[in-house]
Amino acid sequence: MQADRFRRATGEDLATLHRWRETPAVRRWWIDADGRPSEPISLDDLAAPDVAMWIVSLGDRPFAFMQDYDPHAVAGHHVAHLPPAHAGSTSSSAKPT
Repeated sequence: MQADRFRRATGEDLATLHRWRETPAVRRWWIDADGRPSEPISLDDLAAPDVAMWIVSLGDRPFAFMQDYDPHAVAGHHVAHLPPAHAGSTSSSAKPT
């Protein structure tokens, strides 16, 4: 049985991440504070020290994106009211490519 594998997202994943985020099921959740589609993930986003971005694979077939972050590092974040020890996470899945 193959196991899920998590690895840090890299610049080589940007095209896949963009394609996944353009699907209607994902696009509706990836919005900015005004409800507009958020900017695509960039190399700068991948290098940001306050968020870790991951590709999730089954064997060697990627099927999901996950990020974890400190919600207190972003002014006005919708879960910033939680105690400082809490972390935020976001995930989305797509058909295996």
